[in-house]
Amino acid sequence: MKKSILLITAFFASIAIFAQTVTVTNAADFATITTPNPDTNEGPIDIVLNVDYEDVPAEASTLLVALNPNDVQLNVVQVPITPPTGSIMVTLQVTNDIPSDSNAADEKKEVLAFAHNASFSVIVNGNFDAEIINPGTPPTPPSVTINNISDLIDAGFYQGQEITFEVSYVGVTDNQSTIQVGWAPPFQDFIQPTIESLGGITPDGSVTISYTTPTGFVTAGEDSVSSDLIVFINAIAQNDNQVGVDVFIDEATRDAALSVDSFSTNELSSYSYNESTDEVTLESSAEYSVYNLAGSTVAEGEGTVISLAGLNDGIYIIATSIGNLKIVKY
Repeated sequence: MKKSILLITAFFASIAIFAQTVTVTNAADFATITTPNPDTNEGPIDIVLNVDYEDVPAEASTLLVALNPNDVQLNVVQVPITPPTGSIMVTLQVTNDIPSDSNAADEKKEVLAFAHNASFSVIVNGNFDAEIINPGTPPTPPSVTINNISDLIDAGFYQGQEITFEVSYVGVTDNQSTIQVGWAPPFQDFIQPTIESLGGITPDGSVTISYTTPTGFVTAGEDSVSSDLIVFINAIAQNDNQVGVDVFIDEATRDAALSVDSFSTNELSSYSYNESTDEVTLESSAEYSVYNLAGSTVAEGEGTVISLAGLNDGIYIIATSIGNLKIVKY
């Protein structure tokens, strides 16, 4: 026997001074919900939730309802609401694809419903407990994987960049299931294409997603920010989120940073640096270029002596035909 918590949640972009509430008025009717038996292929059943909402901000204009056992959203339904106050009846389909779990059978789980805007930044709950009885053998939870993410991260991200990547998934039972892609923080510019719209098939397969990295969240004066690339399927915990990814303000800044990073791959081991004259002496003559940390060329030439005397104090990368080195001038 598995238990779940039926959650009615509202997500808002701003905190209002009013008592924002979402209430399932017939929650007592669903204290116990028995799912169809997957072993006998029983068809789905429908439950109808009566939802009242009050003082909801205008931007939170969608109510989402879904089963969420073991952190896996299933049978997602999204319906529009009309803020600030109103009532709506939402039909939630209960199917036989409740995932299995290694935890105790009687552990309480979750079933979610929430009103939301694009940012998902504030939560207002109308939760109630519901015992979800699963009479059969549950299937494996769905999961999602970005196949070429290491290549993307190595290449670097910048604002306004269109990226294309392949996502593999397993255990998805509905071709209307959605793959969510976006960045957080901040929560912005999420896309939610369905498996079907991407040409995918269920339960297992792969799809190609094109996504434009949003502009506006690297502020003026910064070269980059560290953010998380979020990739969910049905917004579930089984995800392939990439944490701590650098997003640069533009392509030139990204390219400059990558060019500086690449110098460490061939370090120059034999040289001398005279701090009094700010001169670097190489063991043999070589072509060289001197870069600042922005990736700009500040000096270049050929020879055994490289002068930094005319440069401001700071860190410089010297790239030569016989190796590279980093110098701190002070």
